Amino acid sequence: MASPWRRRLRRTVRVACAIPVLAVAAFFGLDALYPFPEELLTRPATSPFLTASDSDLIRVQLTDREEWRRPVPLARISSNLIEATIAVEDRRFRTHLGVDPIAIVRAGLQNLAGGRRVSGASTLTMQWVKMRSGNTRRTVWNKLQEAFRALQVERILSKNEILERYLNLAPYVGNHRGVEAASLELFGKHAADLSRPEAYLLAGLPQSPARHNPRRHRESAARRRATVLAACVQTGNLPAVEAQAIASTWPTLQSAPRPLIAPHFARMAFEQRPAGGRSTLDSELQRHAEEVVARRVRNLPEGADVALVAIELETGAVRALVGSADVNDPMDGQVNGATAWRSPGSALKPFLYAAAFEAHLATPDTQIDDSPMEIAGWAPNNFDGEFVGMVSAREALRRSLNIPAMRMAHLAGLPRVIGVLESAGVRFLPGRAQEAGLALATGAAEVRLIDLTCAYATLGRKGRFLPWVLFEDELELQGNGTRVLSEPTCENLLGILSSKERVENARPDAHHFAWKTGTSSAFRDAWSLGYDGKMAVGIWVGNFSGAPDRAFTGSEAATPILVEFLCE
Repeated sequence: MASPWRRRLRRTVRVACAIPVLAVAAFFGLDALYPFPEELLTRPATSPFLTASDSDLIRVQLTDREEWRRPVPLARISSNLIEATIAVEDRRFRTHLGVDPIAIVRAGLQNLAGGRRVSGASTLTMQWVKMRSGNTRRTVWNKLQEAFRALQVERILSKNEILERYLNLAPYVGNHRGVEAASLELFGKHAADLSRPEAYLLAGLPQSPARHNPRRHRESAARRRATVLAACVQTGNLPAVEAQAIASTWPTLQSAPRPLIAPHFARMAFEQRPAGGRSTLDSELQRHAEEVVARRVRNLPEGADVALVAIELETGAVRALVGSADVNDPMDGQVNGATAWRSPGSALKPFLYAAAFEAHLATPDTQIDDSPMEIAGWAPNNFDGEFVGMVSAREALRRSLNIPAMRMAHLAGLPRVIGVLESAGVRFLPGRAQEAGLALATGAAEVRLIDLTCAYATLGRKGRFLPWVLFEDELELQGNGTRVLSEPTCENLLGILSSKERVENARPDAHHFAWKTGTSSAFRDAWSLGYDGKMAVGIWVGNFSGAPDRAFTGSEAATPILVEFLCE
């Protein structure tokens, strides 16, 4: 007969063997009843960002939670930072199943001995679960839930996937989440380019980002870094001599400047697509546009502003956009001249002639009477106050005569004229074009620079309309466009507006260079819009306040900017 102590031993062994079996059975039972929430596996919102077509970063914005987040793959994170994080936070990360029993026992003994919470036992997996769930209360029940969910996660994601998600979500400094955002904020460089001193400093911050903020609490951050270095020495990732050398240095703290390229374009793009993406902007062409505007605005009256839009003919892509000459101007810098409603002066005239040409009511050789006329008590005049009598449509448009343009619009009919303008890309405020009537020829209905440039791009495509777009992935949907004007009509307009007789030193690769100016009533707006074989470009010059200035004529204020942009 077995002695009592042997019976107790056998019972103890049986219980000891049963506990893990029961624990495993309980886990799988609970796993079936409470599967891991799929929504926690989705990637959290990142900071919306906008890039140029060549991938240059244009703008980054805060998330809805007012945080900076720039997720990067694990391959683009410093290996020193990765190993330091594992060493100080969860040195058995590579081998445990989501919960570290050894760490639990160690933490329990330390906390009992200290009479307070001295250390924790949360693994990186448990910490990630906590961050994703958003439950920050420290209770036994929450810890049990985190442990259970961590065990589930380890069956769903690989170790590298868990590590990548942790490093991209952990809080490091202020409202910067993840190593990439933190690296740019603290050191002005990408997470892949961190030096060892920088990596070891960064690895210690998630424990308490506010307390260890290296800008505000350098001593606390240094002590935490010493803990990281000691952990790396203990795990064999760092020789003690190197750790001592690193401890005696302090990395330079400097934030990377946030990109402020094409601010008005960026605002338009984010309004259209809050998540951002790869835009159509050509960063090199944008720099050229900004340089030209900055040079030319110095020759204009004080307070004058300039807007520029460049649209690629082949695709409809907006490749450059300047909304104002100085985005930092406290009064007008934030106004976007590309989308402001302004009087176009004579800039609509080519489309009035196009309406008559399309209806076969006139040709460039048609004679038009340039003599005084009256419309509902209004007696329009030409820009120079002179009348030339009978004149060909070609000469009338080339000289931008007002009376012939109105007679041509009357001949074509207002509905047809408005239809041609709108089908080419021009947009009007509701009812304004109808109210303007024949005075459309002199700019009585406001338009936007970006839309009018789009219409000139239609002329440049020989009558095919493509809407202007701001994102590269929309270009695939553009197709070949919609024919809204015949090729003969566009060829006639090109011949009339051709630059060969009007501008010297045209760009060598330009197949054609045609343009039209506009000057609004009382010299409030100056316009120049043109197109060559590749690009349609629109320029607006004026005061956003609407204040007039006799210097604001299309030929003198706007055209030099157009020519310099296209010809250099």
